[in-house]
Amino acid sequence: MAPKKTDLEAERQIAADQELRARCDLTISRAAEMMVADGASLEMIIDRIVTYATAQCLSTFGKGDALKLHQQGIRAVREGTFDHLIPDRTIN
Repeated sequence: MAPKKTDLEAERQIAADQELRARCDLTISRAAEMMVADGASLEMIIDRIVTYATAQCLSTFGKGDALKLHQQGIRAVREGTFDHLIPDRTIN
């Protein structure tokens, strides 16, 4: 049985995870900027990122778990998790 993490170890892990998440977000943002510089439309960028994520989910977790992960994202949109990102004027 693995030893239980102390509160300090748990806090450090949370901070490390948050830092890694921020670096991943920055990497994705930079990749999108490169696609824009190459002339890709927003629709194409979204398509490529979603397609990549879907392929990774399927090849790593299988169809059932990939569907569950995508449903979590859909649920978050439906529940308003990202509403603060919606500008006054949107495409639809």
